[in-house]
Amino acid sequence: MIMTYEQYMNRIAERTYDNTRAIKKSIAQRRNGMEDLYGVCFSSQGDSENPASFYISLSPDYTYLQRFAFKFVIKPYVTTVKGSTSDANVNVGFTALTITTASDRDRIAPDPHNHTTNPHSHNIISGVGYTHTTSSDWEVHVGGVDITPYLIEQQDGAWISGEGVFPNNRLESTEDFYDILAVASVLDAEGNVAARDKILSPEFKKVEVFSDAPFGIDAYLYLKYPNTNR
Repeated sequence: MIMTYEQYMNRIAERTYDNTRAIKKSIAQRRNGMEDLYGVCFSSQGDSENPASFYISLSPDYTYLQRFAFKFVIKPYVTTVKGSTSDANVNVGFTALTITTASDRDRIAPDPHNHTTNPHSHNIISGVGYTHTTSSDWEVHVGGVDITPYLIEQQDGAWISGEGVFPNNRLESTEDFYDILAVASVLDAEGNVAARDKILSPEFKKVEVFSDAPFGIDAYLYLKYPNTNR
């Protein structure tokens, strides 16, 4: 079938319209999407030698941060009872005490001391043991930056004081969270750009919570940002 000039132009116009729609649709699909992580939980444990730590992912595609905050739930430190994962017996039998220091041997005789007990056992029941934290010394680091003083200032001097939900159990306003984005703004105003960038840089970022006693922690992350879809 031979097309007329008018039919040919109409076909070109239709094809142009279809291509334009496809391009617009493709562009729309690649516009900024929204990442909104509301209360994602990370669990860890720590003590005076080892901070509780977890990692969060700040995408290299984020355009800017709209929200970056935490809530912390401090819990008892949890272990199996005496390291036992199944029922076990501890048997006590013959034991000997040997004095190795000459001055002690002069005061304690005879040497060695030999002792026996009637055979008996102590039953260890498998289970979970809870160690309640007694710490009053807490620090929070994000990306290697100690942000503790800034979080305390946000809460008018109030700080983590043992087990419970911190800064509080409400979800109503920015004051109900530890606002990391606000900390970055203060660092920027202070001219501490290096510390600000360590907190906000897109990466697999380490968050650490320090204490001087054993503790468990659930850290709830609130993160929101527009990002370019790949």
